[in-house]
Amino acid sequence: QQQQQHGEAAEVRLLHLLLRVPRLLKLEWGRVIQQVEGLAELLQVSPARVLHMYEGFPRLPLYQLSLLEARLAHWVAVMDRTPRATVLRMAVTMPRVLTYRECLLEQRLQVLATWTGLQPAKLQRRVASSPSVLCPSEISVERRARWLQATLQLTLPELQAMLARCPLLLTQAECTVQKKLEFFLGEAGLSPSVVVAYPLLLTFSLTRRIEPRVRYLQHTGQAITPALLKATDAHFAAHHGSAAADKPDFQAWRAAHDASARQ
Repeated sequence: QQQQQHGEAAEVRLLHLLLRVPRLLKLEWGRVIQQVEGLAELLQVSPARVLHMYEGFPRLPLYQLSLLEARLAHWVAVMDRTPRATVLRMAVTMPRVLTYRECLLEQRLQVLATWTGLQPAKLQRRVASSPSVLCPSEISVERRARWLQATLQLTLPELQAMLARCPLLLTQAECTVQKKLEFFLGEAGLSPSVVVAYPLLLTFSLTRRIEPRVRYLQHTGQAITPALLKATDAHFAAHHGSAAADKPDFQAWRAAHDASARQ
């Protein structure tokens, strides 16, 4: 019965994919099933995990399994200082990269090396921990890097040091980073040097994370520090919850604050 339920769930997932990518209707059902099983074996994951990959990147079934296998082999060769198991996890997390041409993957690694100043081994570790840094085009990465350098008035070594600490910043659009910068430097009262030293702050959601915490800290008269902004939601709430008798519970305060903001 449990296997039957899993099978029915898989069929529902595939039907959702068909609705999102009508071109899949042109594929033979047997070929799709064959690719699911082949990818599961290739990436050493369950068929259910492959279906989850399809949901994240619905165009993946359009590619021949043999092509994906060849692209993965090239990826393993390029990421020569990274364990194969890690590369497989990256492919599962970011299946889009499996569809990149061989030269494209190398070009994106090269442009990241240019703007972060990282040596191959360290760069590969950063990419392994955040595969999404490979998604922006080379033009986008260069444009964003130059924009950051001009906006923050950094030298090239200063910019490289900043991006080496957080290459993920290069996945953020300029308009998005601009809003966060204005909030940090204005409302939060942080200095540009603090933002440069802690670039990860610029990758957090302004509405869901940064602003509520800053407003709460201002309301309770506490200093706004990078450590408090970087803390996980659970850690921040635990240290600003009902156990802290001299401060209002953060979760309760935020719920009231959000409710008043909507009115």
